Amino acid sequence: RVAPVRRALRVRTVFNIMGPLLNPAGARRGVIGVYSKDYCSVMARALRELGAEHVLVVNTNGVDELSTTGVAHVAELTPDGEIKEWRLDATADLGMPRAELSQLRGGDAHENAATLRQIFAGKKSGPMEDAIALNAAAGLYVGGVCSSIKEGVALAYSSMSAGRPMQTLEAWVAASSDETTI
Repeated sequence: RVAPVRRALRVRTVFNIMGPLLNPAGARRGVIGVYSKDYCSVMARALRELGAEHVLVVNTNGVDELSTTGVAHVAELTPDGEIKEWRLDATADLGMPRAELSQLRGGDAHENAATLRQIFAGKKSGPMEDAIALNAAAGLYVGGVCSSIKEGVALAYSSMSAGRPMQTLEAWVAASSDETTI
């Protein structure tokens, strides 16, 4: 109910910060973007108080996600409860090509869905695939699937080149359209 009002305001509000904190799913691990690096450690501390186990709170040059467009500020809530702040330069640290923000801008919903399907099927590479691999890698890392973001990047690229994300998407679409599974 709040989202339409937030969009209409066209100004960042406390709801941009509160949303992840009020997530009813109760996820204990995740990657959360914030619109300003000033909120990374604040959000990590709040998530620790709410029972999170392993979280990366990220901002890359004012963008609320990890990106290949610059150096990300990261506040990591580690499984032992410590909060570590560090920087991640996907180009210098992971060998990923640098991108311009304009290369990551999408189009309308249909165009974005088509692009995502191509990437998920392993049929499209480039800056958008790199951004997806980077963020997926962070999720794999905090999820305990791999021991580093660098390792996660390799897993994400491998998965996409094999078309596994597309297979998963197709399974979700089939399950969500089958009324007997609801």
